[in-house]
Parts: sequence; structure tokens; C-alpha cells
Amino acid sequence: MKNFNFTTATVCQQTEIAKDSFNKASLALFFISIFMLVTLHVKSQDFVKRKPVFGAGLNAQISGDGHGTFYTAYGQIRTGNNIFSLGACLQKRSSQLCGGRFTFTRVLTGKELNDCDSSDLDENYNVSDNFRRVQLTIFGYVQYVNNIPLSYRSAQTEDIATSGTDRVMPNYSKAKLSTVEGGAGIGLNFKLSKNLIWGNYIGAGTYYYTKYTQGMYKDRIMPMVILGTSFSFSSLR
Repeated sequence: MKNFNFTTATVCQQTEIAKDSFNKASLALFFISIFMLVTLHVKSQDFVKRKPVFGAGLNAQISGDGHGTFYTAYGQIRTGNNIFSLGACLQKRSSQLCGGRFTFTRVLTGKELNDCDSSDLDENYNVSDNFRRVQLTIFGYVQYVNNIPLSYRSAQTEDIATSGTDRVMPNYSKAKLSTVEGGAGIGLNFKLSKNLIWGNYIGAGTYYYTKYTQGMYKDRIMPMVILGTSFSFSSLR
């Protein structure tokens, strides 16, 4: 009878694990789909009618991936209201260059005069200003970082959460993980000058540890919240 109960419990546990993995995978596909839809929302006329504008910037982001803050130095190209950025990631804790990030941003409001068709302009708009100071944006991104530690807080959480187990657990402050993540969200840009933009954003996404330490309290794949800020010089010609 005991063996039967043990077998039943094991099957139920495995079923729950399978369901949990399926739900997390579905959630990951959902956010990937959002990113793809945002990326595909590019009007072909933006490439035809407007010359590309090159720029550069610096981004700081924190999310629920367990690695803490990342700084990204990036180059960007703008075609109309579509901005494509590619950069290298540096982890705050380790101060190491550890991966790369690609971001697509679509400017929804606060277009520059040279980005607007004549139909977009109205008589209430002050034509003497050659830019609008506030821009609402949507964005999507993918990021990969390789062989880096958890943040100090995440490592402490892992040590506390696994301290009551009978197994010998690793030193999580020295554990190294590799992570791929993606997400989408909304942002608000403030144009400090004609060329300099300060951006802030919030979003949601999913991370997945491609290199993972078994037995961790933190799941291998999970949804997460994203917060970030950036400064970009958007009109290097």
C-alpha cells in the first residue's frame, strides 16, 4: 500500500511539473509573438520616403532575470518612426562585457517635423519648433548574456531558500549562468534637445537560463517585469 501511494504521488508530481513547464513555455511563446508583431509593424514607406538617421546611446535595465542591472552601449539606425538598436551588455555586478542586445522601437506620438506627412500637422502645432519634446513609444527586444553570476541579492535569496535542504548546494555567489530573454512594452521619451533624448520604459517578458544550476529556488524559465532608462544621441549624420 505504501509503494502504491508513493508511485501515485510520484506520477502526480511529474504531471504537475509537466503542466508547469508547458505553461511557462506557452508564456514564453506569447511574449515572443508580441515581439515579432511589434517588429513586423514597420511601414515600407518609412524606408522609401525617409533617409536613415544614425545614432548611439547608453541604456540601463533591471528585470527579473536574477542578474541585476545591465548597461548597454549601442548604435542605432532610425528610418522614419522605426528605430533599430544593437549593442553590447555589461553586467553591473561583475563589470564584464557578457553579451548582446537587439531592440526595435516604434515612435507613436511626438513625431519630428521631418518625420511627419503634411496631413499629420495641424494649425495648433507650433511650426517654429522643429521637434516635439515628448514621445510615446512601443518596443520589443531580445538579449543574450553568457556565463555571468547572479546579482548579490539573488545569490543571497538562493542561499537562504536552499539552506534547509539535505543536499549539498553550491555557492550561489560564485555560480555562473547563461540567459536568453525577450520582452515588449511601452516607453516615454523626453527630448532634452534636438538630438539628445532621455527615454524611460516598462514592459514584461520571459527569461530562460540556457546554462542552469540544478536545485535552484529560482525557476529555469519565468515571466518577468522590465524597467529601464536610456540616453541617446539620435541624429548623427
